[in-house]
Amino acid sequence: MSQTCHLFLELLYLIECLNRYFTKPTLLSSTLPLIEETCNVEDALLPGLAVLDYTPSITVFVPSDSALLSGIQCNETLPEEDALKVLDAHTLKGVVAYSPLLVDGAFFRAAGGEEINISVSNGTKYANGAKIIREDIVIKNGVVHVVDRVRQVQPFCTNIFADLTV
Repeated sequence: MSQTCHLFLELLYLIECLNRYFTKPTLLSSTLPLIEETCNVEDALLPGLAVLDYTPSITVFVPSDSALLSGIQCNETLPEEDALKVLDAHTLKGVVAYSPLLVDGAFFRAAGGEEINISVSNGTKYANGAKIIREDIVIKNGVVHVVDRVRQVQPFCTNIFADLTV
């Protein structure tokens, strides 16, 4: 897409934002606790969030709290390496993909190398089959979309009681 087209889409997005309440964008790690669907995400992914706070031009398809709880099955902070793997599978670097770019058939390459394919069904947008339940949360260095599933990236934090035998 041409630079002019990107600027036009960003201008359209700004106009849309002005039509609703708009606050000054903050860092990703400061924004997630304020979003109802992601207020506990920071607890699990804290080590990786610090890296993304200062990465320029990002789009993060952040899993909701309920998605993380069922997806990683862990009630504690993930080790930094695992947190980074999860975040890389959900993050586009060098691309700020506001909702006008999330059209049926669009695809992007996540920081971890996986493709993120966008589909639209009956007006609902999906990223690799994960429903986008909240769009266009502006952060200081990009945009966040909340999704209802965690992309399966191994290893995840395992249950701390899994190794106990009776």
